[in-house]
Amino acid sequence: MLVLCFASNVAIAQDAMMMDNEKMEKAETDNTKESLLKKYPWVKSHMQNTALNQLEIMEMKSENNAEYIVIKTDKDKIMYDKDGNKYCTDSSTLDCKEFYKLSPGDLTWRRS
Repeated sequence: MLVLCFASNVAIAQDAMMMDNEKMEKAETDNTKESLLKKYPWVKSHMQNTALNQLEIMEMKSENNAEYIVIKTDKDKIMYDKDGNKYCTDSSTLDCKEFYKLSPGDLTWRRS
């Protein structure tokens, strides 16, 4: 009986930890979303586009610290300057991040 009780308590503790991890991940996602919207308010229209199944918004930086946003959807991957002007569109022969030698910035948000 003691073993069964201990095993149940362990399972309950593991479930609680998983729920806490999920809450932390959601909080981190919400904070990232808020940070992106504060820094780049123009991305809001992309975030609100529910027609897209896949949406990832990534902050990128160039070698000289210029900031860009790459928005990857189920249809395309487009690079924008920090003001929201379209800068480059990936194609079968061009990877904008590689071409402009961009590295990841601090913010990445995925629709979950």
